[in-house]
Amino acid sequence: ESFSLNGLEQVLINFANEFLQNVFNRQVFEAEMKLFKDENMDCSLDECPSNQKCVDLLAGKKGILDTLNDQCAQMKPSEEKFLRDIAEANKSNEFFPKVHRKDARDSFQILHFAGVVKYTVDGFLIKNTDPLPEGLPQTFNEMSSLKLSKEIFPDSSITAASGGKKVKKTVSASFIASMRSLTDNLGRTKCNFIRCIKPNPGMTYGTISRAYVIDQLRCLGILTTCEVLKAGMPTRITYKELQETALNGLPQETADLFKDQPEQVMIAACMTAFDVPADAYQLGRTRVFFKAGAIGKVETILKSGMTPEVDRKMREALERRAQALEAAKSVMLLLKRVEAPDGDLYVGSTESVAAVLKASSQVSKDFELSEKLLNDTQFKQSQASAALADASSDYSEALNDPNYLKYVKGDIEVKKLLDDASKALDLAKEASAAIAGGDADFDLTAAKKNYEKLIDDSDLDAADADRTGRDLKRTMDKVAILCKEAADGASRCLLDYTLERTNAANADFGAIENKITSMANRAIEIVQENEEAQKITQTRCDAIVVRIENDILGEKIVKEGEEESSGGDKKSLSGVALVNASLAAVRSLVSEAVKAAIGAAASRLIQTRYRMVLAKKVLADLQQKKREQLAILKLQCAIRCFFARQIVDVRKLEKAEEDAARAKAEAEAR
Repeated sequence: ESFSLNGLEQVLINFANEFLQNVFNRQVFEAEMKLFKDENMDCSLDECPSNQKCVDLLAGKKGILDTLNDQCAQMKPSEEKFLRDIAEANKSNEFFPKVHRKDARDSFQILHFAGVVKYTVDGFLIKNTDPLPEGLPQTFNEMSSLKLSKEIFPDSSITAASGGKKVKKTVSASFIASMRSLTDNLGRTKCNFIRCIKPNPGMTYGTISRAYVIDQLRCLGILTTCEVLKAGMPTRITYKELQETALNGLPQETADLFKDQPEQVMIAACMTAFDVPADAYQLGRTRVFFKAGAIGKVETILKSGMTPEVDRKMREALERRAQALEAAKSVMLLLKRVEAPDGDLYVGSTESVAAVLKASSQVSKDFELSEKLLNDTQFKQSQASAALADASSDYSEALNDPNYLKYVKGDIEVKKLLDDASKALDLAKEASAAIAGGDADFDLTAAKKNYEKLIDDSDLDAADADRTGRDLKRTMDKVAILCKEAADGASRCLLDYTLERTNAANADFGAIENKITSMANRAIEIVQENEEAQKITQTRCDAIVVRIENDILGEKIVKEGEEESSGGDKKSLSGVALVNASLAAVRSLVSEAVKAAIGAAASRLIQTRYRMVLAKKVLADLQQKKREQLAILKLQCAIRCFFARQIVDVRKLEKAEEDAARAKAEAEAR
C-alpha cells in the first residue's frame, strides 16, 4: 500500500504483507527446492526469492518498529531522534534506500518485496502509543461493574515502566505479536494460496489493463513463482501411477527383461516407447518430471495403455540402453580426468596456466635486473664520454699552454708523450664512436626495446593464459556436464542422445588437451625468450664495459703496463688514462723547465735587490749629511738673527736715554 503520504498505518499494513509474502515464499519456493533435493535432481534455480531481510528491517531486533518502541519509552520521545536512529542503524542496508535531501528531515524509504515506499514520520509516536485520556480506564473500572468495561480496559494492558510510570503496550508491539502468532499457525499447515487480481484501476466491468495486471503479478511474486515452476518442470507423475496406467498389461516376457533392472529403467523405456523427447522430462527417485507444455503428452501416455507397438519399443529401448551404457562408460573416464583434483587434465590445465603466469612474471622480474644493468652501463658510457671530452680538452689545452710553447716544445721526451696521448685519444674516440654509433654488438637501445617487446608479449601471454584458464574451466565443466548427460541418457535408454553427448565430450576433450599442450609450450618459449633477452643484454653490456675499460678509460691496460714496466719505456697504452698520464708527465716536465727559469730569474732578482739596498744606504748617508748641513745653516741664521736683535735693542736704549735727559732738562728749565 503506497499513497502520496504514508504513515504508521501503511508501515503496519505493508509489514503484514511482507510477513505473508515470506510465508508464501517458504511454502512455495522452499517446498519446491526440497522436492528436487528429495528426488535427487538438479534444480536450475540457484536460490529462492526471499524478503526475509525486509522483514528483519521492519520487525527484527533494532529494526524500525523496535526502534520506534524504544523511542516511545523515552522520557522525552522525539520523531526527529527516531528518524536519526533508524537512518544511522541502516545506512548500509540495501532495503533502506536514501531519500532525497529535502525529504530527509521527516521521511524514510523501505524497499519492499513489491517496490519502494516512502513514509513520513509525522504522528508516528502518538499513533504508536495510542494514548487514552488520563484516568479514563480507572474511572470506568471503578464506576462500572459491567464485564464489558473489564474487557475494554483490562488490567493486563497496563504494564509497569521505569519510575513506576504506567505505559500502555504500543500498537506496533501488539501488531508484531499478532502477526507472529498468525505465521506460526500458518507454518504448521500446508497452505494453498488464492491471489486476487484487480483487472483495472477504476474497477470497471469488462475492462482489463495489461500493464496494471502485470504490475500486480510482479508485486505479488506470481511471475517469479511461474519462472521457478517452469524451470522446475511443473508436471509430475509418480512411477506407481505410470505402472498402474501406461504399463498395465505389459507382457510377462517383457516384464522379466526389466526384472533385474532399476525401476527407473522401465520408466525410461516407457518414455522412449511413447516417443517423449529426451529434453522434455527428467527421472526423479519416485516420479517423472515433465517440462511446461508437456501436459498433452502426459495425457496421451496415461490414456493409451499398453499396445504391441509399445511393447516392441520397450524391448528395443533396453537393447539400445546396453549400447549407450558402453558409450557412456568411455566418457566417464574423461570425467575423472577433468573433474577429479588428481586428474591429469585437471592438474595439467592448472599447471600449464600457472607455468605461463610464472614465466610471464619472471620476465618482469628479470627485466628489472636487466634494466638496472642497462642503466648502469649507459651511466658508465656517459661517464666515459665525459672523461673523454675532458681528456680531449686537456690535450688541446696542453698544446696551447704558453709554458709548453716557450720552454719545452722541442723536447723529444715531451713530444713522444704527446704523440702517445694523441694516439690513445684517437683510439678512445674511435671506441666511443663505435659504442655510440649503433653497432649491433653495442646497441643497448635495441636490447632494451627487445626486452620491452618481450614484456608486452608476456603481459599479453599472462592475460591470454588467464583467459584460457577460464576457458579451460568452462570447457571442463561442459565436458563434465556432457559426461553426466551421457550417463543420464544411457540410464534412460537414449542411444542417440548418449552418442551425441559422448561425441561432443570427446571433441571438447581434444580441445582441452590441445590448449593445455599449447599453454605448456608457450611457457617454455617464454622462458627461452627471456633467457635469450637476458643473454643479449648481458653480452652487449659486457662488450661496452670491456671497450670502455680497455680503449676509452684504459684502466686495465694502464694497470698492466704499470705492473710490467720496470723504469724503462712503458708498453704502448691506450685510452683516457694514458692521455691523463701523458699530459701529467708533460706538465711535470714543463713545470721543471718553468721552475728552472724562475730560479735563474730569482737569482738575478736577488742580486738586483742587493744593489738596491747598497744604493739606498748611500742615499740615506747623503740625505743625513744634507740634514746636518741644513741644521748648521739654520743655527747660523738664528745666531745672526740674535745678534741683529741685540744691536737694535742697544740703539733703542741709547735713544731712550737721550730722550730722558732731554726731558729732564726741560723739566728742570720749567
